[in-house]
Amino acid sequence: MADFEKAALLPPQAAKPWFDGSEWTHRLAADILMYGPISRTGLARLHSLSQGTVSRITADLIYDGVITSTDEENTSPALDDEDSEDKDSAGRGRPQTNLRIIDNTHTFVGINLRGEVARAMLVNTSCVPQGKTHEVYFSNTSPENVARSLAQLVNSCCAEAQAKKLPRPHMIGVSVGGHILDDGTVDQAPFLAWNHRVDLGGMVSQLTHIPCYVFNNLDSLLRYQQWFGAGIGETDFAIVTVGAGVGYGLVAGGEVVQAPGESYGLAGHILIDPDGPACLSGRRHRGCSQCLTNDSLAQEYSEMMGSPKSFDDYAHDVVQGVPQAKRLVQREAFRMGALLAVVANMAMPHTIFISGESCSILKYAMESIRMGLAEYRPSRAPQVEFSILQDDDSPWMMGAATQAIRLFILGPKMALHS
Repeated sequence: MADFEKAALLPPQAAKPWFDGSEWTHRLAADILMYGPISRTGLARLHSLSQGTVSRITADLIYDGVITSTDEENTSPALDDEDSEDKDSAGRGRPQTNLRIIDNTHTFVGINLRGEVARAMLVNTSCVPQGKTHEVYFSNTSPENVARSLAQLVNSCCAEAQAKKLPRPHMIGVSVGGHILDDGTVDQAPFLAWNHRVDLGGMVSQLTHIPCYVFNNLDSLLRYQQWFGAGIGETDFAIVTVGAGVGYGLVAGGEVVQAPGESYGLAGHILIDPDGPACLSGRRHRGCSQCLTNDSLAQEYSEMMGSPKSFDDYAHDVVQGVPQAKRLVQREAFRMGALLAVVANMAMPHTIFISGESCSILKYAMESIRMGLAEYRPSRAPQVEFSILQDDDSPWMMGAATQAIRLFILGPKMALHS
């Protein structure tokens, strides 16, 4: 039996961080992962640390095989590494060696669980995909069947890693739409019809013999954008997602804003159109942010067309320039602008990112988003920067993987409280 196969028979264990060290050691390793290649001077300036302290910490990380020196230049848009040269006593400059993470010694599996489909991707420590997307569909959403389906995805990723001579996955991250407790237990998952607590991570760990942890999907997406995506180096940004539901997350002062009820869909019933459709959840109000969801838009489009239409029909007709679809997407975009104005006015982020499985349709009515923003934002307030991100499943899978990578780099205590 191959060593790779033997490893799969080992009993599951709680995942351990990559290395032991102080809080600053873990924090600087995370910085090198996010911003590298980066100089020691840049790291010192980032945290107002002395050069000696940074040199001692990075020497330990090099010894532990976590980082390495490189002649590559820093290309991160987040850092202006102005001290790219050291000066000797005579004032002569010499090129400074940068540091980067060693990202090819471990792999991770990121799984996004959405309704009756789950998709998985194998990534390295820099959250760079190492293969294709694997997916599985299921109609039975019982916890046992879902766990078996996720284990099937993990096995596919393990086989892919073996075929490419990559390290066996070290940890699994799963993102789920629902309320997740601090210990990773699923407390509630409406799209799976789970209204009781489920230790999904433990079940998958037992089946795969790989540590598995479960996280809220929006929180995972936010972490991915902060560590590896559009939010790198942004200290204050928000993300709004649209699709099956409406989601919202915030980073302020470089830290993800967390609250006990954050994964209960707090952005789902904000008034954005007093003349909008009735709330789909059966509540008595109208025009809440549920009117941005796929089902609400499909219902509204059906009423406009006089016959049943799906969201896909609506999206197709927007692309084709059907007049009714064009009017509705302009209305949808104006409502999105109103929601962005609420976020901008109350949370005051520098940038807002729009994401989710149906966000790309809004690109056909960008001016309407700006009009909605202007309608509900003080005229003398700074202009709100916003952008629409890609709408495929990759960021959601990589978000789940990011959560696992954070645990690996920071350790459980820091990952949970930072």
